[in-house]
Amino acid sequence: MSTLKTNSNINKKQRFKNKDTENFYLGEKVLKFQELSKSDKQDAHRKVVLVRQAKNWKEIILYFPFGASGSRLEKLSKNQFSIRLSKQYRLLFKWDKKKQFAYDIEINPHNKRYGK
Repeated sequence: MSTLKTNSNINKKQRFKNKDTENFYLGEKVLKFQELSKSDKQDAHRKVVLVRQAKNWKEIILYFPFGASGSRLEKLSKNQFSIRLSKQYRLLFKWDKKKQFAYDIEINPHNKRYGK
């Protein structure tokens, strides 16, 4: 998939909300996401890696400016955010402001609400 280095050592809080997203991050094929085109999968993988490996909020803003075409970082609630992956999917995550890392990262269909 992406040439970005991934680290399978998941620490701090639970980084991924579900196994499908974790396996996708690790570069494994996930049936749930098979309808994504090859380029959408590569782009989605790159975004998951960037969110997972961000060391601070400034990196998130640098990679995904609010309202930028293509990424569309949106604040859903106090510490919950969304990044558009495709017309069908979005990347959802929570941000720990104190410890500066993303957790509960998940790839979710646009028609599902966060955390459902």
